[in-house]
Amino acid sequence: MTVTRRRLVHLIGLVTLLGVSGATARAHDLAEASAALVVRDGGHLELRLQVPWAALLQADRMPGRPLPEFLMYVSAMSPSTFDGHYRRLVARLERAFRLTRPAAAPVTFQRWVWPRSAAVQQAVQRELMSRLADGANAEHAARLPATAEAVVGGGVASVALEVPALLTPLLLTVTRPQAQWVRAGQPAVVVPLGMRR
Repeated sequence: MTVTRRRLVHLIGLVTLLGVSGATARAHDLAEASAALVVRDGGHLELRLQVPWAALLQADRMPGRPLPEFLMYVSAMSPSTFDGHYRRLVARLERAFRLTRPAAAPVTFQRWVWPRSAAVQQAVQRELMSRLADGANAEHAARLPATAEAVVGGGVASVALEVPALLTPLLLTVTRPQAQWVRAGQPAVVVPLGMRR
């Protein structure tokens, strides 16, 4: 019996012993993915993602299967096997995020920074252990961040952001920061809080 298979058999035994079933894992408990798109002067865009990795990995690898079963499957993987699956998923996500403009070639995001695969697998393992300990009050895998940048150039009025289907529903927040220098001796900086009319 392989090490991975032995781990999986052990985890299934733990789930059976503690009485954790698919009924204790409610899909609506999972937090959705969210993204902040920061628009800066010159058409420079920064994308900041918060990814619920357990839900994303499940949608990619075993859609429709009970979450506890999937968590056991991923937790029992060797780090190198998990890393291979993770890298392929990340590459697909990078290709799927695009910015399109009328009468121009699509722009892809660059300088992606993803969490290490070991950190993602550990977050999934923590979620499994939490479910084994207390299925009704289980914590979810951390929404680990990822970032990327794109430049569409100045003078572009708008772009369409294409989002990978695996990450939907996605809560998107678009912001345009207002930068100003704070000088020595300046008593205070006025920060408007009301809605503009």
